[in-house]
Amino acid sequence: MSKFSLFPSSSPGQVTLVEAPLATTYARKARLTFWVVGLSASVLGAVSLGYTMPWPIVGGILGVAGGLAVGLVCAVLVRIWPVLRAVWHWLPEITVFLAVVFGWTTLVHTVPAVAAVFIIGVPVAVVAAVPATRRAVIAVVWCAIDRHRVRSFCARALRASSTKAGCLPLILIARPTPSGERVWLWLRPGLTLADLEGRTGALAEELGASQVRVGRVSEARAAYVYVDIARRDPLRSLVLSPLMDLVDFDETIIPTSPGLPPVGGLDLPGVPEPYNPPQERRGGRRPTEGQA
Repeated sequence: MSKFSLFPSSSPGQVTLVEAPLATTYARKARLTFWVVGLSASVLGAVSLGYTMPWPIVGGILGVAGGLAVGLVCAVLVRIWPVLRAVWHWLPEITVFLAVVFGWTTLVHTVPAVAAVFIIGVPVAVVAAVPATRRAVIAVVWCAIDRHRVRSFCARALRASSTKAGCLPLILIARPTPSGERVWLWLRPGLTLADLEGRTGALAEELGASQVRVGRVSEARAAYVYVDIARRDPLRSLVLSPLMDLVDFDETIIPTSPGLPPVGGLDLPGVPEPYNPPQERRGGRRPTEGQA
């Protein structure tokens, strides 16, 4: 029988921020970047400083050292790019978390705890009570959720492809729209708009939307695309117009359509009136020849 422990000594598993194949790929790219950028910058710096400084040897040494330093910085940036991308994707949540923690800590050390709760609680209650601000906050929250759902969908869909496993797009920003939300993406080399157009149905199910449309933001930049997420139809809602209050109507005048037949007789001078012979009354005598 296994013994239950609240704090087990053995680790159940490891949670990695970057997957192992992706980390290996970026490590190889970092080494290549160091040698290419470092050697190129070293040669350029040694030649430039060797001619400008009084001692060419010292200038060459400084140029080589500076070039290797530049190559090392570029290699480090390439190596940690997956981490920087993850931080960028979670930047709004990280910013809100730091603002809440540091703001609350500063507020508690400045005013009493009761006053701090009152200062924080009143704006939150007002935002939750007013429909306009509440809808605005909900729309912003949905934008943050859509960024993560689009990122996870692209990672899961492209992971199945052996040629496009590392071509994850960069999720830029998102904003609310009258029908839902719009998310902007920057496609990596090897990924095209057609790869997303063939998966709009699955993406709509992932986002819980009725329809998803993708397209280019600019014809000059094919990698800059957008994802329109439609959750509702804004044309179905009732739109109130103030134009009816600006027009004076006379209730005594009944408007008629031009297609309706005219009411009453026509007053046409050039057209004679039709002749209607008098009809004999029912039950009367037929006139005789002498009376006629």
